[in-house]
Amino acid sequence: MHPDGIRDHLVWIASVLAFTIAAATGALYRFGLAYGFTGGLDFTNVRHAHSHLMFFAWVTPAVFMFISRRVEALTTSSWPRLGQWATVAALVLGFASYVPFLLFGYSPVSLGSIVLPPSVIVAGLNMIAWYAFMAGYVRQTRKIKRGRVLILFDGALMFLFLASLGAWGISLTVPTGNDSPLISAALTHLFLGFFSEGFILLAVLGLAESFTRPGVFGNRLFETCVWLLIAGISVTFLLGMPSAMVDPSARWLVRIASGFMAVGLTGFSVQMLRRGAHSWRIVGVFLVLKAVGFYAVLLTPGMWWSDYAAERVLYFHLHLLGFTSLGIMAAARETVAGRTPDQIRWMTGAVVLVVLSLLPMTMFWPGPLKGAWMLKAAAWAALGPVLVGFWMVLFQRPALKKP
Repeated sequence: MHPDGIRDHLVWIASVLAFTIAAATGALYRFGLAYGFTGGLDFTNVRHAHSHLMFFAWVTPAVFMFISRRVEALTTSSWPRLGQWATVAALVLGFASYVPFLLFGYSPVSLGSIVLPPSVIVAGLNMIAWYAFMAGYVRQTRKIKRGRVLILFDGALMFLFLASLGAWGISLTVPTGNDSPLISAALTHLFLGFFSEGFILLAVLGLAESFTRPGVFGNRLFETCVWLLIAGISVTFLLGMPSAMVDPSARWLVRIASGFMAVGLTGFSVQMLRRGAHSWRIVGVFLVLKAVGFYAVLLTPGMWWSDYAAERVLYFHLHLLGFTSLGIMAAARETVAGRTPDQIRWMTGAVVLVVLSLLPMTMFWPGPLKGAWMLKAAAWAALGPVLVGFWMVLFQRPALKKP
């Protein structure tokens, strides 16, 4: 096998391993809530380790790898070495951030006379790997006509860059004396919003566009949906902040931006549902549910995500587990040989079960039917992706197909 193929295959296996460990960490968190078992860990740190491993070692390296392979298919030339090794570096540093987040969260640690936050340092190094990948992407695509796939990838990497500025801003608030709760919250949610709703959303939509059959979108409709999403993403990160911190006039702006997001997502979901393969149609269903979340913010006066913890958790799993993770695996079905399609079918069922297990904790579930059983059911359901993930890691030896 060509060395590039070996590297890409190892990146895929390692990324799936990261997904599996992150899923196991999420299951540990749920068992802790259900049965009171903590294992001596701070469960806020467990939650941070779960989410950051998903972001940094599962989603980002896998998306980088598939972007590079799709661009290679468009340009018929090899990806620049800088971009290739940036993907590997992002994966390694994503794993390296796991233990510091698990043990310390964002807290600083004393190293002799020096007090440093190890998890924040590793996360900063991870962003340098992002910049290296962006540099390779710009070099590879600078002379290519910007078709639909590249437009979505361009938008994804633009928001990844903007998200990194929010992260750097957080690290500078204390030294500059601007560490007010409002500024810290705004920068934190700018990073999270631009990363998850900007980079991740547009990147997976780009993968979907490259693997689904054309025919629903005209160019004008496609461009309209993209601009609606860009406008919406630029504002809706405020939904993660406590509503009391957001000015009433800004809350109205967020509701309008939520309408932009809802309409844009609806357009892309129609494309997936009508023109995608079976795996992409399932991803399209989760995209419809994401759109419903934004329609709810637009049309319901009292709806503000950060004020509804259980509903927000459900939305995050619809987006990050259902749409994002299954979207990446749908791309893998097109490019990974061997047993991967069978494994991904089982993973789809496991993911759907996890999402359904969160429903009883929300306002949508009848009150008389709620009880302590909900936390236990959610904990046991969380083991499904862990088991399928280990199956994918241990019993998958084929190479990636040609793009």
